[in-house]
Amino acid sequence: MLRRVISIKNVGRFRNSAATPNPAFAKHTFIFGGNGFGKTTFSVVMWSAQSGDAAPVLGRQTLGSSQAPERSRISAPAASEPDLFAGFPDN
Repeated sequence: MLRRVISIKNVGRFRNSAATPNPAFAKHTFIFGGNGFGKTTFSVVMWSAQSGDAAPVLGRQTLGSSQAPERSRISAPAASEPDLFAGFPDN
């Protein structure tokens, strides 16, 4: 089980998720919101972290941003495991 999102920057609706405290995930976490609020983008970031494929994240640059998407960081299932990264797996 993932613990929390550490940062998502310049991906879709997420300009800088590290600017605000991100809640911890529970065994069952319900994510909801109106249309256009980033639910699909969030799932793409999670999929990218799991698969190591950066292409879906790179294709979701924040509109109006001159900066490219940055590597997203998601905390590992256990403290003894390394964190997961979405996009730019070689960085």
